Amino acid sequence: MDKIQEAMELKNKRILKAINHRDKQIAYFNSVNSAISLVGENLNALKGGGEPENIKKNIVHWRNWFYEQWQEWYIETNELGEEETKERPF
Repeated sequence: MDKIQEAMELKNKRILKAINHRDKQIAYFNSVNSAISLVGENLNALKGGGEPENIKKNIVHWRNWFYEQWQEWYIETNELGEEETKERPF
């Protein structure tokens, strides 16, 4: 393999890594927004009531759940390894 091919492969790897990182960040913030919406709409039904610490716990719980669902889907539909996708952006 000549130097030009090696440079192109390295460039492609870096581009794919950047795309993966961007996708994870978008998924994370979508998870946060979805969790906030879900908890906000169901404040009366929350475990422990609408106390600030309970609201935060519920948001974190649902954020993690939404993000894990995205990870499972991403692993199934993309060529990236599970260990790359499981790295959390937070």
